[in-house]
Amino acid sequence: MKRLRIIGIVVALLVMVSTFSFAEYDRDVVKTVMRDNVSLMGAVSKAAKQEDYLAAGQALMKLAEGAFAVKDYEPPKGTAEEWEETWEAFIVAAFKGIGACGEEDKRGLDDAIKELKKLNGQGHRDHR
Repeated sequence: MKRLRIIGIVVALLVMVSTFSFAEYDRDVVKTVMRDNVSLMGAVSKAAKQEDYLAAGQALMKLAEGAFAVKDYEPPKGTAEEWEETWEAFIVAAFKGIGACGEEDKRGLDDAIKELKKLNGQGHRDHR
């Protein structure tokens, strides 16, 4: 119940902070975030397999930070609204994973990783 409340607060904050003005797309920043995401997803998966919740939580937080850095950009392909929605869902999934780490919930962590991978594929299909 506590985790659902935290997730609800995170989602509410994302909605409140979201603006309808988008920043100009910075290809170098996006490429850096994408490259970092590849290694971070590997780190999260490895940590989850080893049930190293601290390492998984740290990598998930870095994934969320990267997503925050680029979510307000105007994408070169697809709509800005879809871009932002995908990144916001990515951030929420990362926070769900962090919550699972806090509870040492392997299943919850695995579900968050699965969702992050799905959103990654969706983002590439829509905006690459």
